[in-house]
Amino acid sequence: MKKIVLSILLLIGFLSGFAQHESLFNLWYGVKWNVNDTSPTVIRIAEFDSMNIHRYDVLPVHNLMKGCLLLDNGVVNYYLNPTDWALKATGGASKLDGTDGMVEVETPSHYELFEQIGDTCYAKICLVYKAGFRYVPKQYVSAYKAALNRTTLKLSSVKNTSTTYRGGNNQSAWDALDKTMLGKPVTVISRTNFRVYAQKRGVNWSMYSYRAWKTVFWLYTIEYATRNSQTAVDYTYTAEGYHKGGLGNGVTNLVSAEWNTYNSTYPVIPCGTSDSLANSTGQKLYVIPGYTGTNTVYVARYRGIENPFGEIWDWVDGINFQFLQTQQTAKAYIIDNPNHFADENVNIGRARAVMSVSKTSGYIKSMVFGSYGDVLAINAGTSGTGSSTYYADYNYSGYAGSYWGWRALLVGGSANFGSSAGFGFAASESAASYANASIGSRLCFLGN
Repeated sequence: MKKIVLSILLLIGFLSGFAQHESLFNLWYGVKWNVNDTSPTVIRIAEFDSMNIHRYDVLPVHNLMKGCLLLDNGVVNYYLNPTDWALKATGGASKLDGTDGMVEVETPSHYELFEQIGDTCYAKICLVYKAGFRYVPKQYVSAYKAALNRTTLKLSSVKNTSTTYRGGNNQSAWDALDKTMLGKPVTVISRTNFRVYAQKRGVNWSMYSYRAWKTVFWLYTIEYATRNSQTAVDYTYTAEGYHKGGLGNGVTNLVSAEWNTYNSTYPVIPCGTSDSLANSTGQKLYVIPGYTGTNTVYVARYRGIENPFGEIWDWVDGINFQFLQTQQTAKAYIIDNPNHFADENVNIGRARAVMSVSKTSGYIKSMVFGSYGDVLAINAGTSGTGSSTYYADYNYSGYAGSYWGWRALLVGGSANFGSSAGFGFAASESAASYANASIGSRLCFLGN
């Protein structure tokens, strides 16, 4: 009899603990910081002070991020094994070469709330609706920097070393050399054409979008409680059970002259180099073959997304800047629907936001933020800013560079930008028609 009673009591205790854990998935969690605090570190917060939601990787929204193979109709063909992308989640070998779909990281639909009360900013997310929170549709971000199918001219996310997906500027003469473009991202494409090649896959396909970039930026900031994405990698937890560290320097330590001598600043990292990390976060050591000089780099990965910053710049769609010298204005126009993306003032009437942005280049002190959590510098280059203060990332303003008129957005920085690079590193100096050896993009599928 005593054994039965004890068993019942243990079962009640287990169910109570399970229910408490399950209830965490209905709570919001996030971070807060004071706008005057110079440290990039932010403070973790949670509904009802339920801080267990941050501990030991509970993180309900984050833990629904996972690698998959996505078909052109937007349907997941299959998910990848969370610890071994060579396998399907259900068993059997996966095919990451484009045969079974595009290699993407699924970000779940969720809700977000950004607000500033006095000098304190709040960024909150939740799996279920809360009053005042805004819906964020499910979206897919390519695991790799984008490749291009040279036959179909479809933008792709694949791990494929065939000539069909030759990267860079399609230099066939380099195939037998250390600087081969086989298996590497495509570059020397304007933002205008990146959009065309992405949309060849169908409705809701896009090159890297402002909405996707912003979503991943805040997911990282909330998880690691820092606005400095280049904080050193640390695979351990704090005493409270929170994640420590960040993503490290990434591929940002190449010397400009050495990189230019090696391959004229074309990509150096094969797509999928960090795949041993699968759905995880961290960095992978890579030694660039045949490279003279600083040839050891660390390829960063955030929950399956390889090189979220560094190596090459990423073109971003869904945002256009207008810099007017006569009116002394610097404005950003944002469109969230990928089917309405366009350059310059085309579809400007569909913009969800028209906002003033920084006219000054420099390290970022404050972002536009607002109710959408916009990751655009409003104050940069002022006293106290640097690579380890405030947002710890750099802003290149087209206005400051006298690039008047309409401009597009580049993010992340390339392999020679060092501490300037990071999740929030942005440049608005280039027209959408510009193309360069060190500029690529990603491939996204955006839900409604």
